Amino acid sequence: MEFEPPGVAPGETGIVLHEAGYWPNNRWWNFPAHYSPFWRIYYDYARGHAVRFGDQKTPLGPDRLVVIPNHQRFDSVGDPPVPSLWLHFTCRRNADPHQPMPIVVPLNGTLAAFVRDFPPGFSNRFYFTRVFKRHTGTTPARYRKGRHA
Repeated sequence: MEFEPPGVAPGETGIVLHEAGYWPNNRWWNFPAHYSPFWRIYYDYARGHAVRFGDQKTPLGPDRLVVIPNHQRFDSVGDPPVPSLWLHFTCRRNADPHQPMPIVVPLNGTLAAFVRDFPPGFSNRFYFTRVFKRHTGTTPARYRKGRHA
């Protein structure tokens, strides 16, 4: 699902969500020399896909999110069918030039709840609306469902 086009400046949240998606059966994920002007988050619900930066191959899987900052060149690799979630966005910050790529974020309770609650929006159009998906993708968890602390 696409939201804002690239080039839109981040507003008060500091984030512009360009695309969010979920494929329950992402069968072929081979894209060499991929370059993106925006940030990407990838999460796979099973093992089988990876991203490669030079000679370093980083597996995707159910125990981690993989974050790729803007303006990076990488390969996406993988053939087996794997349920996949992704977000593409722009934010006000850039990664430190010395930051190892990609950024691997271990799954914690908050992230586990997000990856659990996000996919139903792509299978039942009446359960989640486009507005909810956008809100979920750009709003910090503490502000969702009336939690303001």
